[in-house]
Amino acid sequence: MDNPVPYKKISGRAGSAIAHHRMWMAPDHLLVVKQIGCSEEFKRFYFSDIQAVVIMRSPRYALWALVLPVIALFLIGFIFSVDHPGFLQGLLGATLVFWVVHLAKGPTCTCWIQTGINKEKLPMFGRVRAANKFWLRIERELLEVQGRFDLDAMEAEGTRPVVDPKKAPPPVPPVPQAEVA
Repeated sequence: MDNPVPYKKISGRAGSAIAHHRMWMAPDHLLVVKQIGCSEEFKRFYFSDIQAVVIMRSPRYALWALVLPVIALFLIGFIFSVDHPGFLQGLLGATLVFWVVHLAKGPTCTCWIQTGINKEKLPMFGRVRAANKFWLRIERELLEVQGRFDLDAMEAEGTRPVVDPKKAPPPVPPVPQAEVA
């Protein structure tokens, strides 16, 4: 290779026992690598083609924040009702550790990247903090390639229809950035 593309690591390895996902950034595109066993699948998303990055909070955080302590309470009840509670005490300890780690990682989310022909889920960004870091990292690149959206200029050139404010949907609330560490 004469000039290899300099990739920067955007995310660590994330996924399930079957598939792992990673993301890398080049000067003009993002590369998503999906690894299943010994095979790898590559998808490129050029900054000029990205139409949207969607970060949506999911209810998993609240669900697990409530379910894990309930499981811990049941385990405590079983510990007092058996003769040899060693295994149950270990299970209780593991449940409490998972609960504390879950709370410390923060709210969960689902993240997608949208192009003109594809909508790709990004499982490597399952927490709001990680997804916001990802967005802050690529926002500058997207603005450099695509520029800022000027709604008045879009309406003037006819690429955006003029909408009657009375019939328009309510504005989208801003995503709170306070959780970015």
